Amino acid sequence: MAIRTENLVKKLNKDLRGLKKTLRKERDGERRQLKLKFKEKRLSRSSDAPKITSTERDMSTSKKVDPNTRQPPVRKSKGPTRRKIGDDLPKSKARRVDNNLPSSKVTKIANTLQGRTARFEDVPGNVVFENAVRHQPTKSQIKKISAQHLNFLALEVERPPVPGLSYGLERALFNPGVYHLQDPRSRVYNFDPYLQNIVPVTDFDFDALKQYVTSSRDESLEKLAREQQKRYVGSSSSMTSVLSHFHFLLSQWRPINTGMLSRDFPEKNVTSFTELQRCPSAAILRWKNGSYAIDADKQFDSATVLMFLGRSLEKLFTMDTEKFERYRRSNSNNVPPEDKETPESYHYSTLGDFLMRSQLDAHDPRLPGTGMFDLKTRAVVSVRMDASNYEKGAGYQIKSRHGAWESYEREYFDMIRAAFLKYSLQVRMGRMDGIFVAFHNTDRIFGFQYIGLPEMDSTLHGQLDTIIGDQEFKLSLSLLNQVLDKATARYPNTSLRLHFETREAQTPFMYIFAEPVTEDQIKNIQTHNDARLKELKQEILGLNRPDPQGNKNEGRGWAELQANVQDAMNKDIRDPINGSSNSTQRDESSQEHEISGTAPLSARISTEKLPENLTIQVVEGENNEVIDRTKAMVSNGLEENPQDDNIEASSADRNFDENPNGESYTEGKPSTEFVSGNNRDNTPSFKGSDGADEENVNGEAASLSEFTQSTQPEVEGADKSGSDAERPKMIDVSEPPAQSWTDSRDSSVSQGDDTLAEALIEENTSKLAPPGSEVLAMTLTVRNKIDGVYVLRPDELKAEDDWSVEYTLEEVLQPGRAWSLYQACQMRRRKKHEDLDSREQDGEESSLYVRKLRQMSQKGAEWRKQMDKEDREVPVRVLGRS
Repeated sequence: MAIRTENLVKKLNKDLRGLKKTLRKERDGERRQLKLKFKEKRLSRSSDAPKITSTERDMSTSKKVDPNTRQPPVRKSKGPTRRKIGDDLPKSKARRVDNNLPSSKVTKIANTLQGRTARFEDVPGNVVFENAVRHQPTKSQIKKISAQHLNFLALEVERPPVPGLSYGLERALFNPGVYHLQDPRSRVYNFDPYLQNIVPVTDFDFDALKQYVTSSRDESLEKLAREQQKRYVGSSSSMTSVLSHFHFLLSQWRPINTGMLSRDFPEKNVTSFTELQRCPSAAILRWKNGSYAIDADKQFDSATVLMFLGRSLEKLFTMDTEKFERYRRSNSNNVPPEDKETPESYHYSTLGDFLMRSQLDAHDPRLPGTGMFDLKTRAVVSVRMDASNYEKGAGYQIKSRHGAWESYEREYFDMIRAAFLKYSLQVRMGRMDGIFVAFHNTDRIFGFQYIGLPEMDSTLHGQLDTIIGDQEFKLSLSLLNQVLDKATARYPNTSLRLHFETREAQTPFMYIFAEPVTEDQIKNIQTHNDARLKELKQEILGLNRPDPQGNKNEGRGWAELQANVQDAMNKDIRDPINGSSNSTQRDESSQEHEISGTAPLSARISTEKLPENLTIQVVEGENNEVIDRTKAMVSNGLEENPQDDNIEASSADRNFDENPNGESYTEGKPSTEFVSGNNRDNTPSFKGSDGADEENVNGEAASLSEFTQSTQPEVEGADKSGSDAERPKMIDVSEPPAQSWTDSRDSSVSQGDDTLAEALIEENTSKLAPPGSEVLAMTLTVRNKIDGVYVLRPDELKAEDDWSVEYTLEEVLQPGRAWSLYQACQMRRRKKHEDLDSREQDGEESSLYVRKLRQMSQKGAEWRKQMDKEDREVPVRVLGRS
């Protein structure tokens, strides 16, 4: 008996190997055929291009080819027609089983691989599917847009003159790389030494500056929208955070390009955006007099010294010394009234139903295009990481061009991860050429760098040609137009609060939530932190001023994509914090260094912040025992691992908005995130977060690699996208993710269990909707096409290439499911902004990373005193002066 069993097992294994080999051959043949089709389409553009013969195609398909149609002949039926499983799905998703294998053996092999009951016809030639899906969008639901058919147009509107740079700073515009204010070797000043020491914020009269006007309160913008018959108006600062998520979606989370960094830079392999860059974005769509104005959501606004420095330094760079000195508080009576009354200069542009406004900072007619460029200030990493205690990090110095710390390379790397995406969108919206960056530590300025749009695009899109970024920008606006149209059609003539979030799931997709709000609700949101902002301003400036106005995917079918999206949505309901998101951004190189030698820190979310009626029930075990996972579901994803004392320091710190023309001034908080479930190495970690930027400058501190070491290697064979082994089991209520037989994972969940679990979740989440409230929840999924061929994302795009996007914008129909997803999204956003604010207030002992930066700051302050002493012993030498 044992021998017969052993022989049977051997025979089954042999049959299985043969089946795998057959499937691999067919898959390779399909790939070769696709490549040949693409080559034929490319070569057909040229009249003398060689044609792909039927013989070549025959070799690629290993089938006979009809010489007239150049296609494999249609196989004639030998008997009555029978509808096989999956005939309604695309044929590319079906594979034929070797007819030599008995169907019973095929069934056994499939059951072994799939771990679930498989259904097959008991005749040779059965059709086997990689994934059975519940929903496939119809042709009417799948829409298409082409970048070549979208026009981004400029409106010529009379405006005040835009100033140029002063002190000879324009030299930096035409020289690549960093321009030192003072050469560190010869001690010669390249520019006026007056620029070196920054005027303290307590000495600058900010009341003498013009107040910022939001989009919804800009009467000129509203009037222009009526003249141009545009439905939506917005500013660069209020729209870029939303458009960032469309970049994540269209690029399918393209990794950043760090190829321009030096070979020895320790974090060159980190290719992810910062935490706050990836967290949900919110905006207010305000209905007023026949149009909708897009305002930034100010729920988590805060004030830092960087916000004010950005405004004062902008004046410094565009004025001579005499005029700038009038803005000191001791001389503010000398500021001419017309300086404050002169309106700001804007560029106005349109696309679709949008009218966009972009404030202009500086101009040089020698630059390409309009000659406009943006002014940015960039505080050093020690200040950005702890802006509320910026004095303790102000001693940090920039001493060299390259290096892990105290270098321009460090600041440039941090800008790639946290700032360049926002900068590039602002530059495009304002039809500018680039950005002028000043590096400082709040006490002194170190140097300047002009970064053109092609250079930023090379880090974001992988090529110097701006064609990808230009077309992606137009596609993003067009998709946003469709989203707003659907939301306003559901709630006409009503103000809405919008949330956008692109999830890092197996199939990236975007959540869009639209919640009707009243003016009172908008006021509560926009003034949520007003009392705290006033207190912070008084602490920073010592004055009491009025607030400003306002407040692998190439050939996958749509059915498979939608199945993955449904799967990810169910995961987001079960685990609002981690859910479907891949914390490593699907790139192992984004794993950052761990800091060792510290006690584990708590990252629990207070249950007081959770909805009281949040109850998710799941089915577990053979008896379908219902387990109540109320609130513990969330804390389970955030609890520290008591067995691991190694805490990860993120390369991403907070961002600070010191933008004089920004929609909101935001201090991002350092995010403490326990990465579980989707963390590739399943180790607990704290991720520092980034916030909005300083003067439209995002900051993100990179990981302290020289103080860190990895202590827990990756477990070989572990499920990198699953949850920790110690986490209580929660069954998947959706269809299984797309996978072939040879790549499937075991599962003991039957279809009946799936149905019951889904019903239980829907029953419980239906209680989440507050009485009388509404929300429109939608998911946006896209597929990219280049010249008619599906691609994951465009690479090395040329002007003659046709980039089109197929997309589906689907509504979540169940009210309970919509509200549970919406609250999970809000919870993730709140966590990034609020939860770690308390950690920042715990004191410096809460962060080894901050302590190390402060140590460098102390040593830097001592080094600076020594250098200043040496400088006083020699005469001041300035380039160009005798």
